[in-house]
Amino acid sequence: AAIRGFKRAPAFSLVVVLTLGIGMGAVTAVFGIANQLMLRPLPGVFNTSSAVFVRFRGPSDPVCCPQRGIAQADFDELRRTATLLGGVASYGRTVLRLSRTGDRPISVQASTIYGDFFEVLGVRPALGRLLRADETGIDANPLVAVISERLWASHFGTDVDPVGRTLILNGEAVEVVGVAADGFMGLDR
Repeated sequence: AAIRGFKRAPAFSLVVVLTLGIGMGAVTAVFGIANQLMLRPLPGVFNTSSAVFVRFRGPSDPVCCPQRGIAQADFDELRRTATLLGGVASYGRTVLRLSRTGDRPISVQASTIYGDFFEVLGVRPALGRLLRADETGIDANPLVAVISERLWASHFGTDVDPVGRTLILNGEAVEVVGVAADGFMGLDR
């Protein structure tokens, strides 16, 4: 019966088949994008079932725009009083000028972290170690960094161990203490 219907109205049948094909293709494309951006875990993050992301917004912050975040004093209070949580961390995004001694600086995307960042996410080191909570924040001394495997490969070459080496970030000497494993490059896709 379906074949007879196709023979009677071939143009209509062709439009129906094309419409269904385009609709299924669009749904597949939208799901593929949503899967990449929202559903699939970030590379290198292993505590996805227990980690919770909270975004703070002040009463005067517009809903549409990036939030300012939480003040360090408020974060310290939250971290001190949140005794039922396994850890509390915060992060921010920035662009830094990166160079090694004598090299021309390049711009790199970076995350500034505070608190138990790597522990909360379950990130593992590929080389060296990750930052401890006492090494994070604006008053951390000495300045230390964990770099991604991608930066390790592009800036040092994977045959060179970057742990213990010095990078110049925005004009300040920073010691590399580790390389994050499994493709971890922060919390932004």
